[in-house]
Amino acid sequence: MIKYENECVGCKDVGLPCHGNNCSNRNVKHLYCDKCREELDKLYIYDDEQLCEECLLGMFDIVEEE
Repeated sequence: MIKYENECVGCKDVGLPCHGNNCSNRNVKHLYCDKCREELDKLYIYDDEQLCEECLLGMFDIVEEE
């Protein structure tokens, strides 16, 4: 899932101006796997879910040579 989180660093507390909604820390994009809930840099869409590579590959059987 994609979540936007407020990562305010408290500029006003150290005497700097607050940029409000224009601040790059106000709505920071984070990617979380729908299955394991880990935060990652990349997700894959499969069957209406956003999954990490490990969870996605875990859904499939491995074909091996005999």
